[in-house]
Amino acid sequence: ALTGNFGMFTGTLGYLNDIGGVAEENSVAVVLGLMPVDGLNLELGFVSQDGGAGDVVDFNAEYSIAGFTVAGEYLQADEVVDNAYGIMGNYDFGMGGVTARWETVSYEAASADDVTSTTLAGYYNVADNLSVLLEWRNNDNMTSGANLFGADAGDGDVVQLEIIGTF
Repeated sequence: ALTGNFGMFTGTLGYLNDIGGVAEENSVAVVLGLMPVDGLNLELGFVSQDGGAGDVVDFNAEYSIAGFTVAGEYLQADEVVDNAYGIMGNYDFGMGGVTARWETVSYEAASADDVTSTTLAGYYNVADNLSVLLEWRNNDNMTSGANLFGADAGDGDVVQLEIIGTF
């Protein structure tokens, strides 16, 4: 892989062997980043694959100012996902913060339902090496089986409490 940082531009070019599980086939990965103004990051990525998800395109944008961050993402994979969108807002008030996120995935297969997920989370840094996170997540229209949202994804609500210590 080749990578470069050119002021407000970044770029990565990679040549990969057999990432889609297809023997004797190679993939190309390209990631372009742009930081046109302070706090705004834009990124466009592409990877070619002959198997698995097929060619994948991902675009994301993030803007941060004074503890507040908003972000959005779009993803498309030729063989698995028609399209996926996500938006996120976060406010960090120093000792903790709050996050809201909404995501939707439309699958390529006619037998798979679209998935929509809404997440609200709050976190608090109890000490330099101890954090607590409380998260509520609602998944809607999930069919059983493999999914992109992890093992807890299903139709309904999930509440998680995480206590994270670092050493």
